[in-house]
Amino acid sequence: MKKLPVRSYTQMLLELSKEQNSLETVAGDMVALKSLIGDSKEFDDFLNNPSISSSVRQGMVEELFKTRVHATTFQFLNFLSEKGRLPLLFDICLLFEGKYKDIKGIVDVTIFTSFESNTAEIKDICRQLKEKLHKDIEPKVVVDRHLLGGIKIKVKDFVYDLSLRNQLVKFQKGIFTA
Repeated sequence: MKKLPVRSYTQMLLELSKEQNSLETVAGDMVALKSLIGDSKEFDDFLNNPSISSSVRQGMVEELFKTRVHATTFQFLNFLSEKGRLPLLFDICLLFEGKYKDIKGIVDVTIFTSFESNTAEIKDICRQLKEKLHKDIEPKVVVDRHLLGGIKIKVKDFVYDLSLRNQLVKFQKGIFTA
């Protein structure tokens, strides 16, 4: 990732979308664009192909997005196209999504379980995490068949390991140190 231009462009888009009261809509557009780039090799190739002229690229951006995204997002895509910075779009989308979530007090949480959990259990875990972190929780549940039981919860770079395996390791260490 080319950090400085990505940060600068992301900050510019954040400020512009706040000024135009379109932050939520632009955030939705950025999530959709990130998915499009990640899911479509052809679109990713289009963004990164240096042999496509800027006029062709701008025409394609207009054709693809003028009626599909918010005017602020469309203006930003045109700006990136004019500057030859469309290859940075995926990284801009990632950073924008993170900054948007910070602004809105949302944290991504991955919950690892050994089996499919029901909705009530996940809601209860999210409620407890919301109380502890004072942020809204956006959960992603992953079934990990390697867990013997219990759960692991990953919040940013921190892992709460409440798995049976971890409890057994702690128990074993306690026995040998006693």
